[in-house]
Amino acid sequence: MPKEVEQDWESHYVGMKGTFYESAVQYYRKHVIAPTHRRVFEKAFPKPDGIYCEVGCGTAQASTLIRKKNRTLIALDISFDALKQSHAIKQFDVRVKGDAFRLPFKDESLDGIWNHGLYEHFTEEEIHQLMSECARVLKKGGGFYTFWPPMFSLNGTILRGFGLLVRIIGKKFDAYPGEITRPWTKGKLRSIVGEHFHSVKVSFPARNLWGDFVVVAKK
Repeated sequence: MPKEVEQDWESHYVGMKGTFYESAVQYYRKHVIAPTHRRVFEKAFPKPDGIYCEVGCGTAQASTLIRKKNRTLIALDISFDALKQSHAIKQFDVRVKGDAFRLPFKDESLDGIWNHGLYEHFTEEEIHQLMSECARVLKKGGGFYTFWPPMFSLNGTILRGFGLLVRIIGKKFDAYPGEITRPWTKGKLRSIVGEHFHSVKVSFPARNLWGDFVVVAKK
């Protein structure tokens, strides 16, 4: 991953500390997204043991309700500050500062990979590189799931409205570093993910207020 991208994310997490936006996002992750993650996690990874990694975990707040059981859970992110914040999420056994393009794991060593809000920050070509790397480290039959914001969503509309108000009063506001690949349809996601995994299922659940497409697949 280019050094400037790593610096953008480091600046993002440091800059959000103590802001109203950070508080609002934390509430949404913990009380709206996290319950959906808990349900999807159990369906995607039915085994009560094994090794699983949240690739691009950020602060990992969306994973706060995951049931650990006998699983080994790894949090991986490019941002050191985000990983420091992730220590509040007690389910994780290991935290790794690493590059999603070059995962520090052996071939076929993980039972599952998940993330929330990763792929929209990359071009489609880069997304295929990221997914190919996930497929490399997943065991055959391993599970994969991701939450991926669509072009239009309820939370996205609210966020854009908030950003407009902030800019009107003369302040700079960027919710996240560039979100450049937000798909229009479930079919588009099936096509992208299906090049690397099988049994791809895409939903747009109301329980997380129609905020993200949820993609579940297997290697």
